[in-house]
Amino acid sequence: MLAEMILACTIAAESIGEGAPGQHAVASAIFWRSQERSIPATQVCLQRSQFSCWGKDGAKFTVMERRAKKWQKESPGEWRHCVELARRLNEGSFVPVGRWNHYYNSKLCSPSWAKNLTGKVKIGNHVFGRIENGNAKGKRSK
Repeated sequence: MLAEMILACTIAAESIGEGAPGQHAVASAIFWRSQERSIPATQVCLQRSQFSCWGKDGAKFTVMERRAKKWQKESPGEWRHCVELARRLNEGSFVPVGRWNHYYNSKLCSPSWAKNLTGKVKIGNHVFGRIENGNAKGKRSK
């Protein structure tokens, strides 16, 4: 199913190598954005400037398909976990681990909107938190 593939690829691209806790945290951020914006989780993933893995306009389907094949081969357990989280998100049975709606990789960047995060939690290389208005003032929000 295309929706589950979009979700699984987003979770994997953002968290492969971070283990199950990081994957579940990324899925939780997708879940809360979907709830707060009243749009499907797949639409959250493909929204402009939300997840770098999809590009500015969510147009990297071919690239993501190749990456999914690579993850299946090189990180089969992590890939299966991402697919399971995607299935739960898609069918409505997902249970988030936190109320985070934003995160960033603290080893790669320090976005200006991060100062607005509340309830910060570090999981792997990422800092998760919440911005109450649901966006980061038009800035890139992961």
